[in-house]
Amino acid sequence: MKNIRHIRYRNFYGKEIYFDNKKYFAEEIQIGGTSARYNSLRFFDSPGAVTDDYGYDVMPIHIRFALLDKSDNRDNRDLAGSLFASVKPGILTVYTDDDEYSIELHLTQTPVFNKVNTHVWRWEADFIADYPFFQKGRLPNRKTIESYTTIVYNTSPVPVPVKIRFYTITPFKNQTSGKGFSVSLPQGADWIEVDTKNFKITDSSGNNANNCVSVSDEIDEVMLLPGKNEIFCPTYSSGGNNNTLEWWELRGAVF
Repeated sequence: MKNIRHIRYRNFYGKEIYFDNKKYFAEEIQIGGTSARYNSLRFFDSPGAVTDDYGYDVMPIHIRFALLDKSDNRDNRDLAGSLFASVKPGILTVYTDDDEYSIELHLTQTPVFNKVNTHVWRWEADFIADYPFFQKGRLPNRKTIESYTTIVYNTSPVPVPVKIRFYTITPFKNQTSGKGFSVSLPQGADWIEVDTKNFKITDSSGNNANNCVSVSDEIDEVMLLPGKNEIFCPTYSSGGNNNTLEWWELRGAVF
């Protein structure tokens, strides 16, 4: 079991508190379980008319915080209050004995501050994670594509989305999953980037480049499966720049 040492919470607007158990404390963290969701609608007596819906339900996270404020400085409480004032998602980073793990959270209820004694304030907050996996590490894994086919190992227990930067016009396919697409480059652009987690396709100028991807499968279906993946990308280099693949190692829990 990994020990949780500290946590950091950063809201959508960049405000953050590092709960290092000196002034700001994370007294309790409860990470709930999540379950898979699958529905299949089959129309009676209509061969081939099947609609499937599958994914994960949200994961609840409950945290009890405390502030040790011997100076009774209201600015400290105002900072904590403003941190949880946004309904937009924030990032919780958990630091353990061996690594750090981050997850995007949505606040479900505005915390209420209670004064415990002269110097201690306490509040509790409830969150949900609609993508119920922690990203392990500070930076994503990165693989340079240097041949017609490239082997990539995903050590996560679940399929993981990818971010691919293309400097070339080429088909791209994960032969292991059978999912892929083809890309072209907009005029004047050095590269395009396909982000299969956030459904974003942008060029080197930051413009939308959706029309540069010929989709044979849904973008979000192009992932790395657990274990060995064989990546097919026949045109992998242009002008000294190689196409690159990035992904995060995911964990369902940090302890």
